[in-house]
Amino acid sequence: STEEYPGNLPIARGKPVQQLSYVDANLYHDMLSGKAVTAILHMLNQTPIDWYSKKQNTVETATFGSENVAARTAIEQMKDLKFTLLYLGVPIVDRSIMVGDNKTVVDCATQPHYKL
Repeated sequence: STEEYPGNLPIARGKPVQQLSYVDANLYHDMLSGKAVTAILHMLNQTPIDWYSKKQNTVETATFGSENVAARTAIEQMKDLKFTLLYLGVPIVDRSIMVGDNKTVVDCATQPHYKL
């Protein structure tokens, strides 16, 4: 799908940048509260540029829930990073890559009609 970009972006100069993010969640990291931890590593052209690690706000009882919360957080951060780069005039490869370790979360994100 093509994405609509604002018309006031500067002209992109230089070599295109590939955005890649690794995302994971650690279920029941905090045994007292039962909360999971989200961990995200953002890379541009195989160079780490940002990382994020934070306890999730919600208590999830299944791995799918905590991995899904982590994936949503990663997607929001990837969108922010992409628009920041576009406004700075950095050319970006059209598709960003997100790598996760939970097959069900990946299937639900790539195929919205997927049955659990």
